[in-house]
Amino acid sequence: MKKTRIVRVADLKIGGNNPVIIQSMIKTPLKKVGFVLNTISKLKKEGCEIIRVAYKEEKEAKFVKSILKESLLPVEVDIHFASNLAIDAIKFGADAVRINPGNVRKQELKNLIDVAKAYSVPIRVGVNSGSIPAKYKNKSNAVSGMVCLMKEYLEYFQKQNFKDIMLSLKSNSVRDTYYANMKVASLFNYPIHLGVTATGLGTTSIIKSSVGIGALLLQGIGDTIRVSYTGSPLEEVRTAKMILSAVNLRKFAPEIISCPGCSRLGIDVIKLAREAQSAINKMSISKPLKIAIMGCEVNGPGEAEDADIGIAGGKNCAILFKKGKIVKKVSDANIISVLMKEVKDMAEER
Repeated sequence: MKKTRIVRVADLKIGGNNPVIIQSMIKTPLKKVGFVLNTISKLKKEGCEIIRVAYKEEKEAKFVKSILKESLLPVEVDIHFASNLAIDAIKFGADAVRINPGNVRKQELKNLIDVAKAYSVPIRVGVNSGSIPAKYKNKSNAVSGMVCLMKEYLEYFQKQNFKDIMLSLKSNSVRDTYYANMKVASLFNYPIHLGVTATGLGTTSIIKSSVGIGALLLQGIGDTIRVSYTGSPLEEVRTAKMILSAVNLRKFAPEIISCPGCSRLGIDVIKLAREAQSAINKMSISKPLKIAIMGCEVNGPGEAEDADIGIAGGKNCAILFKKGKIVKKVSDANIISVLMKEVKDMAEER
């Protein structure tokens, strides 16, 4: 990981060598305070670590205050257009605020910075390609416009001797998001929040977010992430956990690896992988075991030798293996029951 300076959001340390933190965002009107707080509770149980709420106008102040008081997660308050709302949010108890350089003028930031200093609250400078001012759209490309805007604002923050800053540069283009973040990471050492914005629905969203966020994480860039998903925020958190697990930065639960299948199959890999995943979900195991479901002797213990435990198809049976070593044969009818008993025993080992 690229080592950045450390910024505190409530009790969380963002940046440095600290774990990459998962964020999500409330998608319902803030006036539904009870629903918002219930959503935050569910998100926390799913693995979310920071929640963001959009504070749009002064009449929402009482709702923001209630949410900040009762939230089970640190709250980052998202501000567009009106820097005075960011000041109010800090005074209400926000753990962080986000401002958009595309619609908050530099001239408005002095008072905000003074209040943020007084309350020791960090500010995220969040550039979004969809709200770049006209003068930056004339740059050679979208990436240079985003980077130039970020540089201009960070220079202002630095002149005010304010360093409790987080950065984000987001676009609906995976490519632009990647190169904008790569450039800014080479210029500054502030923690970076990653996300590809407006990714859409379902599989399309998951792929765009996984490629964009994952590519940057593999470059050592990124200290918090939010998956942009048109749907439940719970899905954002689940996908974020899978991304972090896939790039081996954090592990949250057992991982099932399974071969894609071919005509060599000795067992029904698809059926067994689904049954194994269902059983694992019901067991609530937090130990990050790697469990392999492999179709034949070719891709069995050999290709999955780094798995903690696995099964591979054979003639009228399957073989059980641990760390690449064959342990025993298992009848077709008992594959899942035997495998899950072994998994449970391994999960309880210290």
